[in-house]
Amino acid sequence: MKYRNNLIGGIAAVALSGCAAADEPRVAAVGVPVAQSDEPASVIGAPYTIDGVIYTPAEVRSYDEVGYAIIDQAVPADGTTMLGEPYRGDYIAAAHKTLPLPSYVEITDIASGRTILARVNQRGPMRGDRIVSLTPGAAAQLGIGDDAPAGVRVRKVNPSQSERDVLRSGGMAIERMPTSKSLLSVLARKLAERGPVPVAAKPVDSIESAPAKAKPVAVQPAPPAKSAPAPTESVGQYYVQIAAFKSRASADGVAAKAGATVYQGPGVWRVRFGPFASDAEARKALADARAKGYPSAVTVHER
Repeated sequence: MKYRNNLIGGIAAVALSGCAAADEPRVAAVGVPVAQSDEPASVIGAPYTIDGVIYTPAEVRSYDEVGYAIIDQAVPADGTTMLGEPYRGDYIAAAHKTLPLPSYVEITDIASGRTILARVNQRGPMRGDRIVSLTPGAAAQLGIGDDAPAGVRVRKVNPSQSERDVLRSGGMAIERMPTSKSLLSVLARKLAERGPVPVAAKPVDSIESAPAKAKPVAVQPAPPAKSAPAPTESVGQYYVQIAAFKSRASADGVAAKAGATVYQGPGVWRVRFGPFASDAEARKALADARAKGYPSAVTVHER
């Protein structure tokens, strides 16, 4: 039985306020006028489980978390979102495990400081180590790719009616001011406290999308690798990891720029500094890596 059946039983409608003035401009960033339309009733939904953890959707006054984002390449089996709207991967939208549907969030790429406004209209992502999944359109505006998990800040906001209309009509809301370096440093530390960077993998990114039902995503075969064999990580040693890629070529490019080494893991190529003999040495290297422009760097101890 689809999750939607459970969701219907847990629907809670709330009246939305803050209508725009009649003469308020409602124009997308690309200059395309959009018609004002009412939001659907807010949907909460019943609790559900991911990776053994129970998530309980709820109406919240504020939400501000850091974690990892993933790009949602799956299409719902019936072609609609949890709100019953047609699914559009080019819209600036996102999926979240517990926020009401719809909600509006500012998403900041911790690596670049770039911030966009997105509309939450789905449940997900279906992995416990990700806090949000983005449509390809949202990921493109944010400027992140699918080679590795992206560290992000997700903050619930209450945008103007004109911005809501823009997102609902497929436009892009005007980007927020770039985040300051001092705040990015704070966010990077909070991100590092979550533990090692999760390995990039193709997940089930929608509650209604199982692998057998999701539309397949075309993947171009990678060219034969010409790189030298990757060295083996030393057990008992410490490393500083700045990135992880499904592509050896992508990992080699970042490693060459950073002066790091590429190590091969299960289905992933890791870009790391090290090995280091002690945790203290690794932490010093971690500070150096972040100072060089890798705020999502983390220490890893191979046991």
